[in-house]
Parts: sequence; structure tokens; C-alpha cells
Amino acid sequence: MQANSKTFFSIAELESIAEAVRSAESSTSGEIVPVLASSSDDYDRACFLSGILFSLIFTVVFSCVWVLVPDLFGDSVIAATLTFVAIQFMGLVAGFYASTAIDGLRKAFIPHRILKRQVSRAAHQAFLQFQITHTENATGILIYVSLFERTVVVLADRSINQKKSKETWDEVRDLLINGLKENKGARGFVEAIHKCGEILAKEFPIQANDQNELKNELRLV
Repeated sequence: MQANSKTFFSIAELESIAEAVRSAESSTSGEIVPVLASSSDDYDRACFLSGILFSLIFTVVFSCVWVLVPDLFGDSVIAATLTFVAIQFMGLVAGFYASTAIDGLRKAFIPHRILKRQVSRAAHQAFLQFQITHTENATGILIYVSLFERTVVVLADRSINQKKSKETWDEVRDLLINGLKENKGARGFVEAIHKCGEILAKEFPIQANDQNELKNELRLV
């Protein structure tokens, strides 16, 4: 089935994630922005490739039936031709829509490097879309999860990157991936958010005049 970020979590789970952000930010001036995406791209090309494969399969099956029943259409060349074309078209349509509805089928036609590239691109777009770059001290951090690709990206703004390497966020990423694998995505988000809070609190502790610059809720795209 196709994953949908809008229905992936219950209201209670969404509230638990928002509460985790509030709790984590209570000890740091950093801003933590969790994002859940259904997919990082439409991958239309994969749908067309699926359609072509289905069309070929339908054609082969039809040809085998025709060989086994040579007088299927009698002497009508037109009927045979029209049926042949219709079978190919039906296969194309069936394959296209099957891949749009079934994640596993569509993913079979997409190279891993393409999946990785699209998730990275979408995560950087989300970083800009949700104004993480607009925090006063450039201490925003994005936790981006794309359901279709089952991929997690953690991006930090420049002030954080000056003090923390990209490897710092591997544990955060792994907490979320493990949660998704165990069908406990909300728990994965909560644990990852708390881990971010712990890491940020050491270098960017809460300030007396600190303000909550970005909403604490999980963004659904």
C-alpha cells in the first residue's frame, strides 16, 4: 500500500511528538523541526516502466493463448489486431496504476542512488520551506523522514555545523529508522527529538531571553 503522511500517525501520536519537541527545546536555544513526508518525489518514470512491463506480460499471455487457440478470431485480422492493441493498452494502464498504489512495486523500478538523491533534495527544500534558516542564531535542525523511501535525513543550520559534524546525527537517524522498522514511528520520532535536545543542550543551552521561533508540531507533507 502507498504510505500517507497525513494518516500515518494518530492524533495522540502527533501530540506526543509535539510534546517531545517542547521538552527537548526546554534545555536548548536550538529549534527542532520534525517533518514527515509521504514521498520525496512522484517517481513517474518508475510508473511508466511498470506499465511497460505489464504490457509486455499481457502481450506474452495473449500470444500464448492465441497459439493454443489458433482459430480464436477465425479469419478476422481486424478483430485480432484490435484485441492485440487493447491487451497491450490494458497492460500499460494496469501496470501504471498498480505501481502508484503499491510502494514495493514502484520502488523496484527506482535505483537506490535515485531514491537517496531525491530524499536529500526534498530535505533541503523542507529546510527552506519551514524557515529553519530564519532562526536568530542559526541553530535550527531538521529531522526529515520520507515514508516511501524509508529514509531519514538530519540537517543542521550553520551555527550547529560549526561545532558538530554530520556524523553526530547518525544516532538520531538510526533511532528513527529502528522505530520505523518496528512499526513504532512515533516512538522513533520522540527518541530522536530527545537525542537532538541532549546534543544541542551541551553547545547551545537555553538562554534567559529565549523564544520559541518555530512551531513544535510535526510537519506533514
